[in-house]
Order: sequence, then structure tokens, then C-alpha cells
Amino acid sequence: MATLEARSRTLDALAAAGGRPVRMEVVGHADADGPPASNDPLSVRRAQHVLALIQAQGLQRLEVAARGAGSREPASSGSEETDKQRNRRVSIRVLGAEAVAAREPRR
Repeated sequence: MATLEARSRTLDALAAAGGRPVRMEVVGHADADGPPASNDPLSVRRAQHVLALIQAQGLQRLEVAARGAGSREPASSGSEETDKQRNRRVSIRVLGAEAVAAREPRR
């Protein structure tokens, strides 16, 4: 987690120095065991846990959001326990200013 905290601070500093928005998307994932009704909320909780750790740093310029992907975005498609473990994770996606602007609703 220390690496994520350091990288979050670095992104925040870069966003401040560049005067441009940077968004970090925290995505929770689950393995394919169980129904979506269980996996979706689990993946959201995973993402929200990491989001809270990042937000606790008090970053000023980095926009951070969380979402759950359930088991819809697997890292591994196998059914062995090691494959399932790879799918129980949180991934981080960083979007620069252009991507942030493209995702915002037009006025």
C-alpha cells in the first residue's frame, strides 16, 4: 500500500504543477464464484476500501472515484484457485486531462 500512497501523492503533485485534472479510478474485482448479486457488492466494497485509504491522504488535485466490476473484467480466465485469486483484486486506472474532459458531460 505504501507504493500506492507514494504514487497517489506524485500524481497529485503532477496535477497541481500542470494545472490540469488527473483522475484515478479504483476498480474492485471478484472471481466468478457466486452470483453477480454477491460479487458486484463485494467488488464495490473492495474498491471503496482502497478509495478511503487514498482519500485519507488529503490530496488536493487528484480526483479519485471507485466502482465495482464484479467478475466481468477477469485478469485470468482459468478456474484453478490461483486464477481465482488473481481475479480477487483492485486495479487502478489513471486518466489524464484529455480523458477526464472526454468523460465529463457536455454542457
